[in-house]
Amino acid sequence: MEKTTDSKPIRDLSLDLLKGTAVFFMIVTHVNAFFYNAQAAWLNFFTWWGATICFVTFVFAYGWGYGIKFSKGPLDKWPTFKRVLGILLGYYLVSGWIYLIWWGRPATPAGLLKIFLLLDLPEFTEFILSFVFYGALVLLFDRFFIKLARSFWLPVLGIATYVLSRYLYGLDWGWATAGKSLLVGHENLNRWGFLSFFAIFAFGVTFGYHFLKSPRRRLWQLGLFAVSALAVLLLSRAGFSSERWPPSVLYLFWGLAYSFGALNVFPLLTKLPAVLSFFSYLGRNALDFFIGSTLVTITAADLIGYRRFPEAATLAVLTGVLAINYLLSRLIRKTPSPS
Repeated sequence: MEKTTDSKPIRDLSLDLLKGTAVFFMIVTHVNAFFYNAQAAWLNFFTWWGATICFVTFVFAYGWGYGIKFSKGPLDKWPTFKRVLGILLGYYLVSGWIYLIWWGRPATPAGLLKIFLLLDLPEFTEFILSFVFYGALVLLFDRFFIKLARSFWLPVLGIATYVLSRYLYGLDWGWATAGKSLLVGHENLNRWGFLSFFAIFAFGVTFGYHFLKSPRRRLWQLGLFAVSALAVLLLSRAGFSSERWPPSVLYLFWGLAYSFGALNVFPLLTKLPAVLSFFSYLGRNALDFFIGSTLVTITAADLIGYRRFPEAATLAVLTGVLAINYLLSRLIRKTPSPS
């Protein structure tokens, strides 16, 4: 989806759109989790859908963005550092606020320290740390990533890391359980293990490095969608379950199938400029919408005593959350931020 003008090419919007749709489904899922009474099957589907595809899509897109940068050479370290630091500070802002709402009345130094040291991770925030981890990895080892991506060994490393993460998940880490939960997850904790999802990040980097400018890009996207969708179908038919913690193979393929499927559909959005503009803006400013929507959604839910509503009222809340965050982001960013 790249256009040209007489002066210079306009950026390809596919990455922005992919992130933007994931942001939208994330907000739908979070709003439903706090406000919806779960009585209508069609809206319940979107709760399940967002919980199923959002995180894998985010990780794939995050890797894709770095793959594009790697195709141009080693990273410019200072902008990368600022981006990763911004994500970490955004996490601390949201997790600190949620701590104050849920557990911190009054707040204690010990409680805040656990948040700072990543010993307590409030729900609806923990997934953001994966992007800090992957960002730190590419910041430190960008030349290594470039070498592996160039030779297609990076996906192999990703698959090996996934297999290792499944083995490590089954071990008792004793006093280091907090570290285990961050790396590979732990029992019933909502933890998006860094190692568990590294394969998706590796696939994203490889896709961004090789295929964005490939003359066969559309063919690759169609082929990868077909493979991912077929994997979802076969694994589902065989009775495999879609589990997030630790991530099952089926769960990972759901996210990949959506990502590649969406990339094949996005060219149709050129006929819908308002939709194109909305979702690409969400994607360019994904961190804004994570921070803003989480703060607004959880604060509003707490203020009204976590009441539940039918679908019409829930959709009104969703519209309000999107509108508030869109307006706030526009006020903060008078020009679009880079991806």
